[in-house]
Amino acid sequence: MNRLPGASKEALQKARDSALLAVEVYNKPAISFKSGAYITLMVIAWTALFHAIFFRRKKKPYNRKPNRRYVRVDGDYKHWELNECLKEYYGDDSMNPVRKNLEFFIPLRNKIEHRAFPELDPCIFGECQAMLLNFDEMLKQEFGSKHCIHQCLSFALQFYPSSENLAEAVRRNRDAKSAAEFVERYRSSITTEVFQSSQYSFKAFLIQVANHQSKDALAIQGAGARALLLEAVPPELTDYLSHKLTIPVYSIGAGLPCDGQLIICGDMLGLFQAFTPKFVKKYANVAEVIINAFKEYVADVKEEKFPEDKHVYHAIDSKEAFETLFKEFE
Repeated sequence: MNRLPGASKEALQKARDSALLAVEVYNKPAISFKSGAYITLMVIAWTALFHAIFFRRKKKPYNRKPNRRYVRVDGDYKHWELNECLKEYYGDDSMNPVRKNLEFFIPLRNKIEHRAFPELDPCIFGECQAMLLNFDEMLKQEFGSKHCIHQCLSFALQFYPSSENLAEAVRRNRDAKSAAEFVERYRSSITTEVFQSSQYSFKAFLIQVANHQSKDALAIQGAGARALLLEAVPPELTDYLSHKLTIPVYSIGAGLPCDGQLIICGDMLGLFQAFTPKFVKKYANVAEVIINAFKEYVADVKEEKFPEDKHVYHAIDSKEAFETLFKEFE
């Protein structure tokens, strides 16, 4: 691929950074409403990605006035929003599942931006996961695999199941009614082919299988699941299901005999100190390093050990010359 234009390169970097931050925010255990911030950041990521594509194609993604001049806001060009980008990129392909996935999130973002609706997270997990996987595939398709962020993205978003369905959640949280109704209405408006596409909603399931017969796992495969993530189950069962199923089987604390392994980055690096699951191997203790660094910094500041002379910029070489310079202003 030829060298990217500066504007395209900057937009591409913004897109990748926003997507990685979206995943990090979603996977933080302390955050209750995960999809709220995730959707906002992923909309930014997708918009920047399309801008990068258009800049590379020498097409400026700027809004125009009726006289064809570009619109400026505070001196800067007003860039296309995501909806306009989709129209330009996909044209008449209105039923493209990737496009329909993104069109699902544009109005949903506005509905949840100033609301807290954590009950929505498990309901739209499939669409959120597809939004991320589609993003990485678009990076590969348009800019090459070296720009992908797929290293840890087989199941990048960690699923937090809930026994409460959306209807029950709305009865408990009336402020969420508008968003819930939109989700149901939008899903009813798209074709069955789009709805069943993994590009619209990635149909992976996290299930407890230790107390169930293997036919339950076979059932979700038959229902259209594209992959299975097993968490904290005996490796013997993982091995059995890996050979029994034709879809990929992934493990998070479920042993070695499967198609792939997953571990939370914060757990692996020792950032989360409240507890450590049995299946986590800490490859570093970054939290301790960070805490000790801050303690040392605070102590140095209090004892006036920092900054030292080597950490400051002197205007001139000698104190006498400095005093002479100041006399000129007296």
